Amino acid sequence: MNENILNLEGIHKYLNQLIEGMPFKTYIELEDFLHSSDLKLLQQSVNHWLAKSQFEITQALKLGQLGHTILLEMDTLTERYLVMPKVDARTVKGREQKILAEEQANNEGKILISQDELTQALGWKDNIMKSPVTSNVFMKSRGKNEVSGFFRHPEFDGINGAFRVDKLLEEEKIAIDLKIMQSAHPYAFISSVKKFRYDLQARWYLDGLKTITGDDYDFIFVVCEKTNPHNVQAYRLDQDSLDVASKHIRSIISKYQEYQKSDEQQQNRLSGYYDGIQTLNIKWFN
Repeated sequence: MNENILNLEGIHKYLNQLIEGMPFKTYIELEDFLHSSDLKLLQQSVNHWLAKSQFEITQALKLGQLGHTILLEMDTLTERYLVMPKVDARTVKGREQKILAEEQANNEGKILISQDELTQALGWKDNIMKSPVTSNVFMKSRGKNEVSGFFRHPEFDGINGAFRVDKLLEEEKIAIDLKIMQSAHPYAFISSVKKFRYDLQARWYLDGLKTITGDDYDFIFVVCEKTNPHNVQAYRLDQDSLDVASKHIRSIISKYQEYQKSDEQQQNRLSGYYDGIQTLNIKWFN
């Protein structure tokens, strides 16, 4: 990949393009683009968006990225990860070995994982590749992996969006997002859609793909269970859900744009939840 695309000052020339292979850290730290994660924060309040922390690799993100690497870019595993030998952290020797492994990973610019984490991720891959629904779309020879898109949203003046698709099948017009979750059951996934606003993610990605390619894509969530038996299920959101997500996005962007155009006093008023005292009826939340 051309290193010029890592230059934040020149990134705007990549508007309305799809870029394969951009490092995730670079993608997530790009300024002047709204990600679906920004929409989720802005829906809570502007203050939540303003308070977002710098990029850091959490345990959940580490395991998710490990799963993506093993499924999509297995040949880069040893470049990205260092597998720590099994040690007994209760002993002095074990703690010393752990420190040495952490130092080695840091010096080599790699992410340290345990043997158990690697075994777990390999289990995800085995089950995804066994599934008749998902195995075909994850064949290495098909489509593009880790595709980042940057677009100027046609509906919202001055709004640049960004998205990152795990697997893009351009001929079939399918975008794939891999989720590693505790449960792949439909009820559990619907609960996660509501909690983590995956509906906003799907709609934002589809808007971006439509803007860049001119085509209507199908957005598929492939969900694999984190622990045994590693059940796998594929889902799409129906059109009604996507239409509701569009309405939510309009409301979020409208609030965001109002905040951006306001003076400091108005921004203070707009950055939280609501003015004054709000009377609640608990039936709203049942």
